[in-house]
Amino acid sequence: MARARNEAVIDAFATTLKKIRRQQRMTQEELADKASLDRTFIGLLETGRRQPTLSVICALAYALDETPSQLVKNAVELAEMADSGPLVTPGYVTEDKRFNTSKSDE
Repeated sequence: MARARNEAVIDAFATTLKKIRRQQRMTQEELADKASLDRTFIGLLETGRRQPTLSVICALAYALDETPSQLVKNAVELAEMADSGPLVTPGYVTEDKRFNTSKSDE
């Protein structure tokens, strides 16, 4: 199965990360140190040339005094504005019942 790559989400995460870092008057080096990451990796994330793993999202969020969910939510909202619509359809049913968001199974 091919990996999904939503350019709007990638660009929005990059923009969100850079915006929050700058709002906190933090350099890439300072963020990298606080998140225990390499400065060049921060630069790659902020330009959308790399995608973060869940553990990286958590490290970045805590280093920025954010919650991981808020960091992702900000990026998704920005991506939805760019794409003019929701990225996830409410009630979408996956093949794996563990990830079924449909209310009909409750």
